[in-house]
Amino acid sequence: AGGCCAQRWYDINADVVFLQRDDSLSTVYYASDGINGPPVLGTDSLGFDEAGGLRISAAMQLGAGNSLESTYLGSFNWSDQVSVESPTDNLFSVISDFGQNPFGGFDDTDDAAYAALEYSSSFDSVELSYRQRWVAPNCKLQGSWLAGVRYFYLTEDFRYSTVSFVRNGAMDYDIGVSNSLTGGQIGGDLWACIMPGLSIGGELKAGIYGNRATQRTHIDAVSFGFPVDEKVTETTAAFLGDAKLTLLWRLSQNWTFRGGYMFVYVDQVALAAENFNSAPPFVNDPLRPRIPRIADNSDVFYHGAHFGLEYMW
Repeated sequence: AGGCCAQRWYDINADVVFLQRDDSLSTVYYASDGINGPPVLGTDSLGFDEAGGLRISAAMQLGAGNSLESTYLGSFNWSDQVSVESPTDNLFSVISDFGQNPFGGFDDTDDAAYAALEYSSSFDSVELSYRQRWVAPNCKLQGSWLAGVRYFYLTEDFRYSTVSFVRNGAMDYDIGVSNSLTGGQIGGDLWACIMPGLSIGGELKAGIYGNRATQRTHIDAVSFGFPVDEKVTETTAAFLGDAKLTLLWRLSQNWTFRGGYMFVYVDQVALAAENFNSAPPFVNDPLRPRIPRIADNSDVFYHGAHFGLEYMW
C-alpha cells in the first residue's frame, strides 16, 4: 500500500510551522541624544523572533489523479519593542529634525525623558487549487501541476511614543497597514521515492496578485485639541511565491509523518514602519508639508521549518 508506484495522496494534513520574518525595512532614526546628537533609537534596533503558526490542507478527489485542494496558512504574530530613557531629559525627535527645526523642538516630542518604538506583524493565507498528478514509468519519480486562486492578508502596526516631563508633553504616533492580496497562482511538485514508505520532494507556487493596501495614521499628543487621523488606500499589482522541501515517512496505512522547510516571498506590499511620515503634525510647515501618503513598494520574506502529519482514509 505504500510502495513507490502508489500515487501520492492524502485526505487532510496539518503542520506546525515556525517562520522567521525578514524584510527590506529602511533604517530610520527616531531619537538623538541632544540637539542633532548621536542617534539612540532607530528601526535597526527592532528585530522579530521566530513565530509559530499552522498550515492545514484538505484534498477532495475529482477523478483519476486529480483533486481539488484547499489550504490555510497563518496564525503567525511577530512583535518587538525597544525604548530609550534620558535621565537629563535630552532626547530629541526626528519630527523636529532632532531639535533643529524649530530649534529646541516641540513640546510633545523633544527635551524628552523617554522614547519608544513598537512593531507587530501577522498574516493569513487561504488557497483553493486544482491539482493533476502523474507517475513516471519507473515509479521512482512522480509529481503534479496545479492552478488556483489565493487570498493573502498581511497586517502590521507601528507605534512611536515620546514623553517629555520638562515640557509636560507626550505623543503616541500609531500607524496601521493592511494588505489584501487576491489573485491566481500556478505551480507544481516533484517527489522521489527513496524506498517504499519514504519519499522526498519539493513544491513551488507563484502568482500575480492585486493588492488593496491601506495605511491608517492616528497621532495623539498633549498639545492637540483633537487627534490627527489620516487614511490612504491604493491598489497595485503584487507578487507572491512560496516553496517547500518536504520529507514523507509513512507510519501506517492511514498516517504519514511530514517535515521540512518552507519559504514565502511577497513583493509590493505596505509595511507599517515604512509608512512613517516625519513631517510635523503640530504646525503647518510649508517647507515640510504634511501630505498623507502610502508606501506600498516593500517586500517581505518568510522562511522556517514545518512538522506534521497526513491522514488518509
